[in-house]
Amino acid sequence: MGAHHFDGYRAARGGGGWALAIGVAVFALGVAVASRGWVEADRVGWEVTDYEPPEPWGWGQWILYYADLWLPGLLVKLSLLLVWSAVRTQRRSGASAATRNRLLTEGMRTTGTISELRIHYSSDDSGGRRVAGATATVTYVDAAGTRRWVTRKYSDASVLVQGGAVQVLHDAAVRTTTTRCS
Repeated sequence: MGAHHFDGYRAARGGGGWALAIGVAVFALGVAVASRGWVEADRVGWEVTDYEPPEPWGWGQWILYYADLWLPGLLVKLSLLLVWSAVRTQRRSGASAATRNRLLTEGMRTTGTISELRIHYSSDDSGGRRVAGATATVTYVDAAGTRRWVTRKYSDASVLVQGGAVQVLHDAAVRTTTTRCS
């Protein structure tokens, strides 16, 4: 296996949801501005038609009548929730990258063996199947002589072989496995 697979759990390299949060915020601003120009009802509280006598509004019409007040507020709250989620995702990715970088400089490397390999398949509408990833359990012996194991999911199952040797990076100071393997 290549060295590029050693860091298989690399922190997510996405926007962390910022694009969605900004898009919803801009949409909320647009709805807030546009709602000021929404057409007023002909007769508030009554459904007026040309052919039938007026009927009182139901609860749905009243909710829609006040949509210019609650809809922008709801969208602003949704955008704030998405910003909060994006910040959490960014912090979590940063912490994961910091742990990875610390382990790459201070961690211990040892050789492990893939003791269990479960291949995950995906099927399409025509009935065809393809490999969608794998879950591998790796056993290794740490510096203290304790036999340990770690389980990881992989999107590329082509590099994994049952019983194959892999490099394991682990933190000897912490007695739990916070490591990733290739």
